[in-house]
Amino acid sequence: MEQLGVGELSVLQLKYQIGGGTGHISPASSIVDLPNSFIPLPGPGPASQWGYYIIKVHTLVSNSYDHMLQFLRREDGDAFRIRYHMERLQGQFFKLYKRLRGTSLPSPWLKNGAKILGTLLVELEKVAGSTESEQQTDWIKPTLFLAPEATGSQGRPQKQINKIWLQDALSHEHCIPMKKVADVLGIHQNTLCYKLKQLYLSR
Repeated sequence: MEQLGVGELSVLQLKYQIGGGTGHISPASSIVDLPNSFIPLPGPGPASQWGYYIIKVHTLVSNSYDHMLQFLRREDGDAFRIRYHMERLQGQFFKLYKRLRGTSLPSPWLKNGAKILGTLLVELEKVAGSTESEQQTDWIKPTLFLAPEATGSQGRPQKQINKIWLQDALSHEHCIPMKKVADVLGIHQNTLCYKLKQLYLSR
């Protein structure tokens, strides 16, 4: 069967649908076209034929797909969180395709997978863009949750972080690394750990 090399699976293909069999890139369709779960590894035969690593990466992609589809359908996620998970999903998807290169995996399966992921990523990008421009989320606008706090030393105010925001940001529900949160806040990760102790919060 015709193979689809990793080089053909560009970021563009993940951001836009592959036009119906024409080879052209076309805008992604509506959310109603998205399946409730990511496509299974192709048959015939059991999924185990692809080996442990491929099955593991495919499971990661499927789980990320499910998680991001929930974000999309809830329509209440913030832009920072959405973009973080988008990057992770793209990385996992490319790992899967790279691992499958050179196998007997049919080209239609690869194209269908790229189409589904592309549709999801475009819709998520729309939500993230809308959230940034209309809702002015706390994740994207650090000044909304950072305030100067007097330290007693002239010219050296501390950053006071909103406890509710921080508790939500570091919740297990979002699975966002401490370093990522610290980067958004513009502070060192050690400083963030110190702030957590001050606010009696834990990861």
